[in-house]
Amino acid sequence: SPRTVERLESFKTDRPMPKIFRLTKNGKLDKSIFNGSVINTPSMTCFEDYLDALKWAKSVGSLDGLIARSMRNLEVIQKFVATHPWLSFLAKDPATVSNTSVCLTISDLDKAQVKTLIALLERNKVAYDIGAYRDAPAGLRIWCGPTVETKDVAALMQWLEYAHDKVKAGTIKKMRIIVTDGLAPAAVKTLQQAGHEVVKKKLSKEELAAGALAEWDAIIIRSATKLTGPVLKATAAAPNSQLRLVARAGVGVDNVDLKAASAAGIMVVNSPLSATNSVVELALAHLLSQARQIPRADRAMRQ
Repeated sequence: SPRTVERLESFKTDRPMPKIFRLTKNGKLDKSIFNGSVINTPSMTCFEDYLDALKWAKSVGSLDGLIARSMRNLEVIQKFVATHPWLSFLAKDPATVSNTSVCLTISDLDKAQVKTLIALLERNKVAYDIGAYRDAPAGLRIWCGPTVETKDVAALMQWLEYAHDKVKAGTIKKMRIIVTDGLAPAAVKTLQQAGHEVVKKKLSKEELAAGALAEWDAIIIRSATKLTGPVLKATAAAPNSQLRLVARAGVGVDNVDLKAASAAGIMVVNSPLSATNSVVELALAHLLSQARQIPRADRAMRQ
């Protein structure tokens, strides 16, 4: 509105304003913002997100309501910890136990078993990324902030008990993994040391199309193996199909039909940072090559 524009153009802030939040330029309304200017488009989205968040926060009782929701979530875990001696809070002083990022330790499982427990929860789509911080003792890190529903925390506790008992009893099934493309021997050894069966074996297009992957729990691929829609559908349709995981030992997953995998209930993961060092090294090599005019010198030498 004209009044809004007048206010924006006349208002002088007494503190630095990040560029991404500025709505004026040289004292005048920056109309490019409303025409999709990239630098400010994210800021407008952030404003709307914060407005929606504030409206929701007000609807649940504002600050006091948010704190109460978080405390109810924490109470669910406190009651569970009190009746399960194998689980305890990482913070020994009750006064320092967080009611948002709740850190727990599991006393009767080793580090590998805790990883197995976490993997079981993820595989069943119960919880994601709840492992303890890298430098912390093996355990769990559960978000109990006000955006989490108390009933979901209660459901997680039931799953946690189930997963713990399964891992403790040693009844978690180890995976049968097929590696159809190249993979470092050290990676294969690590999987085998974790108790998994790992077989390196090439499969033809005809074998893949016939559902040959159905007998394996997981497959590790690079670029050569193509897991197309028909291949994944054939795998899922095979009797007693076991395939639940496709692991791409590399960055891109363009050789995997993600929609078909999702429809079949098959998780697809990759290694997004695996090529970081190589890319940086290549970039620096090109920079040095250009700076020292190596290509020109090479051509001159050959001529």
